[in-house]
Amino acid sequence: MRYILTILCCFILASTVKANKKTKRDSLVFASFQEREFIIPALQNNNAMLRLTPYQRLGMTTFNWERQNIENFNIQKPESQTQYSFSSLGFKKIGKFNLYGDVRYRRVYADSIAWLNATMPQNGSPFYFGNIKAGNWDNEMYNIKAAVAYEITSSLSAGIRPEYAYRGDSRGNDPRGKIDSYDVYHEGFFDYSLKKNILIGLFYGYGATSEVTDIDNSNEEHDSFGATEYNIYTFQGNGYYRVNLHNNSRRKSFRNNYGLNTRLETNKGTTHSLKYTYTHQKERFIYRTRPIDGKEIDDQLIGTYIAKTQHLEYFSIKRKAGVTNILKSNILYRTGADNQPKLGGENFQSTLMAFDSEWFYAKTNSKTYKFYNLGLKGHIETKKDRVANLDQKETPISIKIGAGRSLGPSTSKTILSLTGEYFFSPIKEIEYRSSAKNVVYEEVLLPLHQYRTASGIRAKAAVDFRLDFWNKIDAYLTTYASTEQRFSSDLKGGNSWTLGASFRFGIAKEKTESK
Repeated sequence: MRYILTILCCFILASTVKANKKTKRDSLVFASFQEREFIIPALQNNNAMLRLTPYQRLGMTTFNWERQNIENFNIQKPESQTQYSFSSLGFKKIGKFNLYGDVRYRRVYADSIAWLNATMPQNGSPFYFGNIKAGNWDNEMYNIKAAVAYEITSSLSAGIRPEYAYRGDSRGNDPRGKIDSYDVYHEGFFDYSLKKNILIGLFYGYGATSEVTDIDNSNEEHDSFGATEYNIYTFQGNGYYRVNLHNNSRRKSFRNNYGLNTRLETNKGTTHSLKYTYTHQKERFIYRTRPIDGKEIDDQLIGTYIAKTQHLEYFSIKRKAGVTNILKSNILYRTGADNQPKLGGENFQSTLMAFDSEWFYAKTNSKTYKFYNLGLKGHIETKKDRVANLDQKETPISIKIGAGRSLGPSTSKTILSLTGEYFFSPIKEIEYRSSAKNVVYEEVLLPLHQYRTASGIRAKAAVDFRLDFWNKIDAYLTTYASTEQRFSSDLKGGNSWTLGASFRFGIAKEKTESK
């Protein structure tokens, strides 16, 4: 499957390079880095966009480098990390087929991460490993997506969306961790056009993830109960854990997605898209100890975790006379609960309600290109651990404002942008009713709670340069810098910063036929 998707994506990308002389250089997708950040995700995740996309051909390849220095004290984040990434996507309409492909690769070198086996669990899962001893992690990620939609009639189309992902994480010091994660997902969908500009679609998807964690204390000198900094902690809730010297695990996760999406194109040039998704995900966490004196120990089912998620996504775009208006909004509601047989059933419960909304406005004329954007996001999350008697509630909210404009004539496409963001948490509660507060509470849970609920600011500056050495392909170089400051006397650090650069090139040819 991995090779089939790779071949498909390469075919799509290769076909997009054949741009003709009439390809618009100042196209919607490549007019600026900021507009691309809104439009490409909509094409990636919404089947309705494939059927009614305004493009005949679309292609883009990006190389990115980023360096972070993290001084805001978060025990489960690295002190610094360097990231390299590559992505390439393509869309093309061939007859009655709409083809889409997406290939992504990312490599991250993270320094000094403690109490975490490389990444935080997904969907609020309580199961993961951690230890006091900080270590460096090498993270490598591949992701391949594809989509094929066939227009059966002028009103009806059907298609599939396969996806494959791999992630490998390795730790270079004791305890030496190695994590391999494989994810395969398939989605089928039907789209029906009520009218030429109204589309309603149904989809169903199934995915499976297999994650194998192998943690090895390879230095025998550290294999003792006296060296507590090398102990492995198996987290099984929001405060409940077990201490083990040698262990590994297997995580099996299965998810079902189904929902509907709609898209409307008005006579005034506005496109509206609405997508609803319901996801049911079940995770099985199996703990395995190493053989002792040649005797194999059977796998033990620690527990299962079930997450139920509802997600509503809205996206609209209007283009008229050099003006672009984009609005996107998301609302997500998720509940999660575990079942651990040795604890008598349910121990951990979580609830998450999240929202975000962002508006983007851009205007282009013969002299300048300028844009503005506003954003608001936040969530309410509660966690309860019955065994550890720990209740927690966090409500972080952030407000973002940004602006940018071309430096010199709009044809130069040198764009400066500035973004500022303020975040805070109106409610931040953590209640630990145990008679003796343990090392996990003191070293992990409380510092994480203080970090996530601290108020602060973020600021980012970026410059886009359009490169003119290719006549038929738009090419851009982007450099950016950002910083973050958290205001809390509980945190040991204050400032963090990020430097990055990306190079991207591609084409975007709009449809010429009438809609």
